[in-house]
Amino acid sequence: MEQRIERLEELVTYLEETLRVLNEVVIQQANQLDKVTKHCQQFSNELRDVREQMTEKRSPDEERPPHY
Repeated sequence: MEQRIERLEELVTYLEETLRVLNEVVIQQANQLDKVTKHCQQFSNELRDVREQMTEKRSPDEERPPHY
């Protein structure tokens, strides 16, 4: 009976360590995901700004006819 209890305690200790490591990984991934999300939002905003600038600068006189 004593050996079974010791074995269970070892397993609990092992599982606690595994859980701690996995939790750290999840936290790191969440941080990375936050960074990627922020970068995507910045790129999206920059793309929108560039599109707006391009449409503002383009006038009908500057456009090429379709046969060019």
